[in-house]
Amino acid sequence: MVSIASGIIIDTFGQLREDENKMNSDIKDKCFICGQENIIFERSSDGSSSGFKNHLKQNHYMWNYLYYIAYLQWKDSQYFSGIKSYVNKKIKDKDMSWISFGRARELVKGEDEQEKQAKQMEQSSVNLVQQLTHSNDIISALKEKKEKKKQHFLQQTQPTQHKEQIGSQQSMALL
Repeated sequence: MVSIASGIIIDTFGQLREDENKMNSDIKDKCFICGQENIIFERSSDGSSSGFKNHLKQNHYMWNYLYYIAYLQWKDSQYFSGIKSYVNKKIKDKDMSWISFGRARELVKGEDEQEKQAKQMEQSSVNLVQQLTHSNDIISALKEKKEKKKQHFLQQTQPTQHKEQIGSQQSMALL
């Protein structure tokens, strides 16, 4: 009975440790605001200062979001601009869609590059298909020309073969 209880306790602590490690990993390796993993930013950076750490410090510094929310709570709402009114209403409605979850400026540039490359590949594919279609048209025309020449040749040789057959039939009849 004691071993069962100690097994349950050990398993529970093991699960708690795993959960804490996962949470610490998420805190270290994911942006708190957008939720993107650090590897995505490192891949999209060109080796300059535009990596994950720069993203956290410049674009999605979580304390700036907290300061902004506190600023909106302390400022008189009659002095709000359009965007401040919009964000304040979202906060009061507990709607967090104003936070850029799943989006980051650095990654948009990368997506634009990918779209540009995709368009270039699509255009290359279209050009290749056009060239193949043109080549198929040329091959079909050559086949038709060859077939016409073959038919013309057969028509030219048929009368002489027919005459030869008639001549051989007549010589057989004479025998």
